Amino acid sequence: MKNTIENDVFVVMEGAKIGGVYRWRDDANVHAQAVGGTVVVQGIKNKIPGWVETMVASAKEKAQMQNSAVRR
Repeated sequence: MKNTIENDVFVVMEGAKIGGVYRWRDDANVHAQAVGGTVVVQGIKNKIPGWVETMVASAKEKAQMQNSAVRR
């Protein structure tokens, strides 16, 4: 399982201050045009906690065991 999730967010800069943070580039572009700002792309990485990975792996294992028991 991949332990990080990579995403881009689009930050609208109004001069030296942040005017908004968007998930979608189109939304950021519209905002930037409205205020005469610029759009900066910022990559972010969200680490999935180890305990979540363990729970997901355990759930998959239990589901496989239950599925094989049903087929018998």
